[in-house]
Amino acid sequence: METGPEGQKTGACAVFRTIARLAPDLRECELKVLIAIISLFLEAPGRKGTISERDLAARAGVSRSNAQIAVASLAEKGLIKADSARQRPTEFSILLPDLASTGGPESGPPHQKNTEATLDHARRWIHRYHQRFRMPGYAAPPDEVVERLTAILDPLQIENLIHELTAERAIPDANYGWYIREALRRRRQPAGAAHVEARTAAVIGRSAH
Repeated sequence: METGPEGQKTGACAVFRTIARLAPDLRECELKVLIAIISLFLEAPGRKGTISERDLAARAGVSRSNAQIAVASLAEKGLIKADSARQRPTEFSILLPDLASTGGPESGPPHQKNTEATLDHARRWIHRYHQRFRMPGYAAPPDEVVERLTAILDPLQIENLIHELTAERAIPDANYGWYIREALRRRRQPAGAAHVEARTAAVIGRSAH
């Protein structure tokens, strides 16, 4: 990643685009905590995102208990990784396709281990749904389908897709390509992206002081 002014500007733009895309699918507390974690890497590119629970809650402007719940939820959704030890600050990694896992925002590809985690997440969600609504014991989805789906949707958006399909009790085709068609059919531009970007910039600006 470039560390000069242009590189920092490019990294910040990538952050805004990513958060604007995720915002409609996150609760407010999750969004605040995610922004607070990402801002750690913006302030100190190349360093580990280490912070105590108390400081993270203060940075995000939420209670400590709500911060803990948000961290657990973001980790479950495959957006971050939190490594904590007793009486030591938590070290965070960002698990987003367009942000680096440990070095902050970057324009390059994610680390391979994070790509595999994203694929495994998608595979589990699709497989569970297929076995529930199509046939128990059905074989896991092929890699090419999972890779295509993760190129269309983030981990959180995949979860939301499955929740929507479950609410509709939609019966999938035998071919796993059905999920790709559903993802493409339902995908839409997040509403109010410009507003979310401005709000994100304000939160990051406050957290730097």
